[in-house]
Order: sequence, then C-alpha cells, then structure tokens
Amino acid sequence: RTIPVGPFLVVLVGAISAQTIANVVNDLYDARTGLDRPDNAGAMNALVRGIVSEKEARAIVLVASAIALVCAALAIVRVGPPIVPWLVGGGLVAFFYTAPPIALKRRALGDLAVAFGFGVGYAAGAALVATGGEPSPEVRTRVWLWAVPAIALVVAILHANNHRDREADRANGARTLANSLSLGRSRAVLLGLVGGAYAWTAGLALFVSPWAGLPLLTFPLAVPLLRRAARDDVGGMYVPEIAKLHGLFGGALALALALVPLAPPGR
Repeated sequence: RTIPVGPFLVVLVGAISAQTIANVVNDLYDARTGLDRPDNAGAMNALVRGIVSEKEARAIVLVASAIALVCAALAIVRVGPPIVPWLVGGGLVAFFYTAPPIALKRRALGDLAVAFGFGVGYAAGAALVATGGEPSPEVRTRVWLWAVPAIALVVAILHANNHRDREADRANGARTLANSLSLGRSRAVLLGLVGGAYAWTAGLALFVSPWAGLPLLTFPLAVPLLRRAARDDVGGMYVPEIAKLHGLFGGALALALALVPLAPPGR
C-alpha cells in the first residue's frame, strides 16, 4: 500500500519539529542547571559555548512548536480523535523530558520517555496518519514488529550518553537509569540495546521477509561500538557515532519497508 505524499510529509515534518523542541528545551534547561558545561566530552553544548544564545534557542522552540501544531492539526483532520492522545502524550514528553517540575530525565525515566515519545509514539502516529484511521490488526502488528529495532537504537543514543556521564550526572543531582544501575548492569543495557536491535532484525529477515535484513548491512559499523561499550570506552565521539549508526540503520529499515509494504495488495 502506497502512502500519499501529503500525509508522509506531515509525519516527517511533524516528527522533526517535535525532535527539535525536545532537543532545544533539553539544552536550555541543562545549560541553566549546570548539567551542560563547555568541557563535556563528545557534546556540542551550543548554548554554554556561546554558539547559540538563549534568546535564539527560545525562538527556535517557538518556530518548531508552531510547525508542530500545524502538522498536528493536519493529522487530526486526516485521522480524527484516535490520534489526539498520541499527539498530546508526545508533546508532553517532548517538553517535560527536561523541563521542570517533572523533568523526566532527572528521575531515571529518560530512557522510558525516549522509547515512548520518539519510538512508540512516532510509530503509532505514523501508522494512523498513513492509513487515515485505525490500521487493521495485521498492519498494527507489523508496525510494532518493524519499529522495535529502531526504538532500541534511539534509546541506545541516550543510554550511551548517560552511561558516559554517570558520575557527572550524579554529582549534579540528576538520577538516570545509567547511574541508578551498577556500572556492569548499565553497560549490559547499552550492549543489549545495540546488539538486540540487530538480533531482532535478523529475526525479521528470517520470519517476515528477507528484505528486512537490509539494516544488517550496517552491522560492521556496530561492531567497533559494541567492543568499545564492552570496555566502557564511551567517551569522545562515541554518542554521535551511535546516532550516526541509528540514522544509517533507520534509512536501511525505511528502504526495506518500501520494498515490503505493511499491508498486502488490495488491503
């Protein structure tokens, strides 16, 4: 089944806008609380380095919010009430991921928030907009099957960051999953997220379609990252490299989905 260009663009632009809001709000509050510093390893820290002013950052949030609201309105027009809880939930997670008084990332709920807001929520919202309403049970099942590895890798980006900053976050009063667990267990979570994404994808290739194996072509890029994680060598540009891996993996996954439609012909 082909997804119309209009709904595809609504999902794409809306998702980018939501991600922008979450990232910039996160940077604003991390700079204010001192969690971000100019000497943080492997991070741009645009605000604390003076590359972007706080006024400019707030302007970015306002523009991105306006775009996100337009996309949300268009999604509601196409889908109706079923998408409203996902839009509201995603918006709240994006803002309160860092913003007080909830500040999910400081309560060891950051990994869960990212999995929901930028994984489950994106997948569910995209499926609703693509189908114009409630997808069939078959389509819904296949959406979740295909979404799992991408969700695992997006959470891996955050967990790698928090694993690297275990002590600095604890000193700043930020409780994360990484510093709530022992060093060994936090490392195991990171290895499980990255390795699990590829294991799940291999299962899709075996039991759903050989095309689902396309993301496995990125595994050679994951091997050195897994080795570094096993040695707790997650400094420097490790987190950006995980993000790059997620992008390449996601691109291959999108291509695989284009070759294997979620619904059979005529559905």
